Amino acid sequence: MPPLVAKHGGDYLAHGGKFEVLTGDWKPNRIVLFKWPSREALRAFMSDLGYQEWNNLRESVSTANNRLLIEGL
Repeated sequence: MPPLVAKHGGDYLAHGGKFEVLTGDWKPNRIVLFKWPSREALRAFMSDLGYQEWNNLRESVSTANNRLLIEGL
């Protein structure tokens, strides 16, 4: 998927590395963090047929479906 991310101006900041939840009870198995040039670029990525096909496969084999959009990083 890196070429698809790059096509829309995205960049990986974290991709499956070790992490530790310091407070609270959130228990993710994996975190992927992207940087996007704009909200519109992220929306274009998520609307891309290539992403839709990948996402449909991911959702068919995973119980995780959490996504966050954070502005200001």
